[in-house]
Amino acid sequence: MKKQYLSLKNILLLLGMGISLNGCQKETNEVENLVINEVESKEPVLNKNLASDTINQMLEEAKKLVPEIEVKDITISAIGDCTLGTDTHFGYENSFTNVLANNHTYDYGEKGYNDTINILENTSIPYFGYENYSILEVEDMKIGLAGFTGWNEDVTKENTEKAIEYFQNNNADLIIMTYHWGIEREYKQNEIQESIARHAIDSGADLVLGHHPHVLQGIESYNGKYIVYSLGNFVFGGNRNPNDKDTMIFQETFHYENGVLKDTSIKIIPCSLSSRTDLNDYQPKILDGEEHKRVLKKVLDSSTNLEYTE
Repeated sequence: MKKQYLSLKNILLLLGMGISLNGCQKETNEVENLVINEVESKEPVLNKNLASDTINQMLEEAKKLVPEIEVKDITISAIGDCTLGTDTHFGYENSFTNVLANNHTYDYGEKGYNDTINILENTSIPYFGYENYSILEVEDMKIGLAGFTGWNEDVTKENTEKAIEYFQNNNADLIIMTYHWGIEREYKQNEIQESIARHAIDSGADLVLGHHPHVLQGIESYNGKYIVYSLGNFVFGGNRNPNDKDTMIFQETFHYENGVLKDTSIKIIPCSLSSRTDLNDYQPKILDGEEHKRVLKKVLDSSTNLEYTE
């Protein structure tokens, strides 16, 4: 069967996620060979041009019988905490506040929050968090994004259901939920994180991404979907020399055929939040060699029901 693939550019989000669509072309050699063999079996062939015309005609007729399948691959790349601004004691002027749902959203008060939203809207940068949902539209594909804090389990579950219902009513092809939750510097997720994340998947989310602990936590495979409990830090200005500089890029590729999700695959890319080991220079780097193996093992050892090979 003939498959048509689209190739699209990456989109980078403030959260640190990127979205790309790409693909390839499947040949129709099997159909052509069947037609050619059928023609060549009819002897004698007295006119080569006539035979060629017959082959072409039969090929065209055969192609009409083959349904066309539109294939799209969406790859999500997610990174952890990014501190873009200054601390509260530096004052309001020239500062930058957060609108991704977290415990620093109102560091600079209502004015700082509203100023940040206005700047993002004026520059056409997507944002989401709390009551703000975002649907990215890329080549007729809709990706729904929502984010909440995870301190109150019941409230967070209720907000999650509302967001997912909104995305479903707006025909989102992919729903990604993000949560600022957990306990700082804890390498294992707690029961509240697990309960909220699994509830999100059960309610219709396709991927759950977590942040706040400032260190890596494991990945869970749950009902055929993935939960990343903590992505750690990435470009983190909140600490000049954190003891744990391990981080990662989490990637998941969603494979669609005619708008229906068929399968997914993931990739874990071990990183350091600094290119130096003695201090934080705010320049993350991808790890290789033994350091790559060490960080990957660290993630896998704390993961649940995860089958992963590079």
